[in-house]
Amino acid sequence: MSQYQVHAAYGGLIHVNFMTNGEISVRPVTLPAERIAELKSHLLMFYSGVKRTASEVASTYANDLEARRQQLRIMNDFVEEGLSILSGRDDIARFGTLLREAWQAKQSLSAKVSNPYVDELFEAALGAGAIGGKLTGAGGGGFLLLFVPPTHHQKVREALRRLLWLPFDFEFSGSQIIFYTHERDYEIYERLREQQQLEPARELRTTARRRASRPPAARSHRKG
Repeated sequence: MSQYQVHAAYGGLIHVNFMTNGEISVRPVTLPAERIAELKSHLLMFYSGVKRTASEVASTYANDLEARRQQLRIMNDFVEEGLSILSGRDDIARFGTLLREAWQAKQSLSAKVSNPYVDELFEAALGAGAIGGKLTGAGGGGFLLLFVPPTHHQKVREALRRLLWLPFDFEFSGSQIIFYTHERDYEIYERLREQQQLEPARELRTTARRRASRPPAARSHRKG
């Protein structure tokens, strides 16, 4: 689970490689400011309302990665393809489609990565105009990150109106000791939250289901 500490330490958009000898390689992903703004404008984050311990969910697949080598190779391909999309001039909507495919592949790692309630949230978001998305971290619950064209933000927020919407920004400074920083004013969002009737939080065990692990569908790769 070292990825969390690495991202917190470095900040920004980074490509992290964890070596078998224990070393960690961190490479900044350098994008034009316009591309970063375009990416951010397509992202929405919500709290699913499902509490879970990430290590418990991750242990259902991390303890036997050798048996999931095929899924992991495909997920690694998603990383490389995602970097290519962001660094190139392709329609950024392709990144949303890739995010959806990567989430489907991750679900094949363990039946606890998703559950019926989370599946319903995704279906509602997709029906309202989202292109893709995933649960952050190990899965099971926690935070839901969605890729949504700006023109559909309101529809998606309405479809998930019982969830806590979390405005966010990219942080490029990484961990640092600070004495003062000018903070973004979130007062308008606080007023919106006061008007919401939020879904009560629930434990993961109340939403979990058994899901037969299945390898993701074969994907074709094009070069050039």
